[in-house]
Amino acid sequence: MRLYHLNAFIRLIKKTFKRELSLRLNVSLITPVTKKPREVRMGKGKGQRDHWECSVKKGMILFELGGINLSKRKLFRMLDLIKEKLPIHTSIIKLTY
Repeated sequence: MRLYHLNAFIRLIKKTFKRELSLRLNVSLITPVTKKPREVRMGKGKGQRDHWECSVKKGMILFELGGINLSKRKLFRMLDLIKEKLPIHTSIIKLTY
């Protein structure tokens, strides 16, 4: 998962739920990915940092939402929109009211 995936996810959540939300991310971008420009000869080092990534394993909890006063139907609809933005298969594992 890359930084722009997390940013798109956070923007969508804040736009959808506004102030009635407490969000906790359980992932951090800790792996730098380097890339050399095209048409550069071999050698001469590793290259500049291109972006940051994090590894997501099966069964990992990515985020936690709390403090939401919405109907269950609207909440599931909004979470489905959020799931479409992420590049991995996700599911809702616990919903308590």
